[in-house]
Amino acid sequence: AQSYTDQGFLDNECKTVLADGWLFIGFVHEFLKSGDAVPVTIAGKPILLIRNAKDEILAFHNVCSHRCLKLVNEKKNVGKVIKCPYHLWTYDLDGACTGISKPDGYTAVKLDRDQLGLIPVRCDSIAGLVFVCLSQSTEPVEDYVGPIIEPVLEPLAAAPLKVFHYNKADLAANWKLWQDNNSERYH
Repeated sequence: AQSYTDQGFLDNECKTVLADGWLFIGFVHEFLKSGDAVPVTIAGKPILLIRNAKDEILAFHNVCSHRCLKLVNEKKNVGKVIKCPYHLWTYDLDGACTGISKPDGYTAVKLDRDQLGLIPVRCDSIAGLVFVCLSQSTEPVEDYVGPIIEPVLEPLAAAPLKVFHYNKADLAANWKLWQDNNSERYH
């Protein structure tokens, strides 16, 4: 029971299993147009998934490089740029810093905008399922999931997934309780 209720146990999971593994986070069809953005929290860290102009789904730490304010708070289309609501720094859909408010104020410190892009998070998809991984050392998603994905590849990859029902619930529950309840396919 401690593994479901102890904050220290959860903190350790955030540093290990949730930070080191590939986590299913959503569906490709949630990102229909360039600029479609979905903020999520993984292992206590704000992450932003976004479809760029090249039709790729990318992931970044969802914080501005200037003052670490969260950039996107809700699922929406951000258009062609991600704009920080605090000091209005802007980023393109590939995470590059494209605008700094009052750039002359940074001349003395030789601020290099090219070094201030959003911090990327590994992101990949298999058969319409989107996965992210906070670790740079974890193997590629295909190797990570291994043969367990094979039984669902054919039905999932045969046609694009379509949403027929959507329900969002914020639960005051440990992630394992939710997983346990949704893993019981026999009833």
